[in-house]
Amino acid sequence: MLTNKIGYSYNDLTIVPSIISDVASRSECNPFIENTKNRLPIFASPMASVVSENNVDVFLENGITPILPRNIDIKIRKKEMLNQTWVALSLKEFEELFIRYAIDREGDFRTHYFIVVDIANGHMLSLYDKCIKAKELAIKYGYKLTIMTGNIANPQTYEWICRNARYENKSEGALAIDFIRVGIGGGSGCITASNVSIHYPQASLINDCIKVKKRLLNEYEDISAYSKAPRFKEEDFPKIVADGGIRNYDHVIKALALGADYVMIGSVFAQCIESAGAKFIRNSKVSFGVPINRYKNFRIDTEENVYGYDTDEYIEENIKSYKTELDNIKAKVNLGTLLPNDAEYKLAILQYNEKINKLKEEKFIGQLDVKFFGMASADGQKSISGKKTKTSEGITKYLPVKYTLAGWVENMISYLRSAMSYTDCKTLKEFIGTPELIVNSISEIQAVNK
Repeated sequence: MLTNKIGYSYNDLTIVPSIISDVASRSECNPFIENTKNRLPIFASPMASVVSENNVDVFLENGITPILPRNIDIKIRKKEMLNQTWVALSLKEFEELFIRYAIDREGDFRTHYFIVVDIANGHMLSLYDKCIKAKELAIKYGYKLTIMTGNIANPQTYEWICRNARYENKSEGALAIDFIRVGIGGGSGCITASNVSIHYPQASLINDCIKVKKRLLNEYEDISAYSKAPRFKEEDFPKIVADGGIRNYDHVIKALALGADYVMIGSVFAQCIESAGAKFIRNSKVSFGVPINRYKNFRIDTEENVYGYDTDEYIEENIKSYKTELDNIKAKVNLGTLLPNDAEYKLAILQYNEKINKLKEEKFIGQLDVKFFGMASADGQKSISGKKTKTSEGITKYLPVKYTLAGWVENMISYLRSAMSYTDCKTLKEFIGTPELIVNSISEIQAVNK
């Protein structure tokens, strides 16, 4: 049946500034999550070309919350779970760890697990049955469990989750889902929309889910006014994570303006020099490996040339041979066969210092591309299981390495603060779901999206 409804993407919309703003400077605006120092409402997607166990700290240092993807060995993911790192699990892994063997965590009241049940189809009833069971067992055995799942692409599914995915007393109990990823087919590495035709335009999907939330809030408010039913607040509902279709800073801002609590980013972060994706020297097939293993303090200029400094570990390893040469010269001095004022000794000292200084200089690395692929692609499937297991719904492509993570975050903070100042919002909580957005004409869309 055809639904006569128009759906909108981020590019179709722009934010209308407030009539008048009480914000005198963008510096007055706090773009960070409430009660945090630098945490932005952004997740780094659990993708093999974005996050690994080697760059989790880099994301955290820059205020982004990373999620370890399923291609990482389960032993490492289990260990990181204990460090309260967000970890992606397949439905089978989730069932085994938090249902079948949940008793192994009995009395583990100090541990809080943050789990993403990472499956393509978030519309399956069995998924929510398992999440409900896992939450009930967490209460029984005394540990905390925060669950994110999805992806969904129907606002009525969000309503179903709010009404039905409850544990304890099913009609009045707490929700089993804490975060829900919304968006199917919009990701840069996803071809579900183009090949399977399952999709809901992302901006409209967020907007329509927010409408559901507001309607349910009003409904529960009315019920609790004349009954003993619980009075649900907005924070009692699953947080909406806008997942897919983020191509630029403005898309993040629009997703938040529409009402998304968080935004999940994949390809944009893959293009950071610190990403987990394999890097290649541009216009060649020569793999550069993972730059952060050798270099630090990256700089990328306007022509996408990458510069960096050798890590302390790399310098230490490479000066061993230099030290050996110098020690041999010093041994001659100690034996008396060479004097400290001799030219040979002075030359050895000079050459050693020059080599050390050379290692400590900024290095030109070159222009790099990163191999980026969706986790439903052939490469994505191989990264998890070692082989292609089904018809792929993702693609592999090479993207230019364009920025450092710190540089991207600095811009994001500045742009978000600016948007908040235009819309008279001094806190992130005030901004999310508050601004008015307008749908543009085709000619205006072309003019705005530069």
